[in-house]
Amino acid sequence: MENNTYETCLICNDSAKLIHNDFPGYQRPSKFKIYWCKNCNTSFSLPRIDTSNIYEKIYKNVNNIPGYNRYWHYAENIKNEKEPLKYLCENEDIYWAINEGLRLLVKDKKTSRILDIGSGLGYFTYALNMEGYNAIGIDISKEAVNNAISRFGNFFLCANTSELEKLFPNKFDVIILGELIEHVDLPVEFIQSLKEVLKPNGSIIITTPNKSFYDEDLVWATELPPLHLWWFSEESIKCLASMENMLLRFINFGSYYNRKYNAINMDFFRSNSFPQPVLNSDGS
Repeated sequence: MENNTYETCLICNDSAKLIHNDFPGYQRPSKFKIYWCKNCNTSFSLPRIDTSNIYEKIYKNVNNIPGYNRYWHYAENIKNEKEPLKYLCENEDIYWAINEGLRLLVKDKKTSRILDIGSGLGYFTYALNMEGYNAIGIDISKEAVNNAISRFGNFFLCANTSELEKLFPNKFDVIILGELIEHVDLPVEFIQSLKEVLKPNGSIIITTPNKSFYDEDLVWATELPPLHLWWFSEESIKCLASMENMLLRFINFGSYYNRKYNAINMDFFRSNSFPQPVLNSDGS
């Protein structure tokens, strides 16, 4: 699609070009514009809308929602596992990567304070605690937090990140953003707010779908907006870290994928028949 419409990239402040004007959203009948910033290789969707209602619908029907139903499966089965964290790491690259980060960063599991933001169904925060980590999970979904507490114990709190300083005056050694930053409206401001509740030399572990892995001509190969507002590349994250004067280290997934090879068909994302909405207009 050729056009000359631009928006300012909220990661690097360069100009981002409109590459699709009518992209399908997660719930019918919503449509979104997709922009791409060449400077930091970041894609994002507009307009921004309130997603709280969509998330409540997802968590009420999570066992039937494509993509999310595997999380429901983990939550259902994890308490039957003798080594919950190992179980997750063997089944999902996300958890393997976070665990690798924790191994590098945490010297004393009992004294290091860990915050898991976007804890969802709660099984990962639970697994961390069963492994001996001192972790608490927060989520904006009351449905998710209530279910997590009833299933796994009092490791969870329903809260928005704007409340963190008030809720947690004792700062954290590590903050985990597992597949979360792509959901955040203003990533730079978000990271700035998290730095306020990090200890000196504290760390943030981020996992997010990696745009660098895909062909550059693809419009959008991640969860439909407005669930995913951003599609970040390695350059995006480098830019974000640089703006906040933070030291950046990437985790190499080679050893995981050597054991868990997964082929992705790029032509599927290149076709003219874009992914269809997951939810109907009534939320079903």
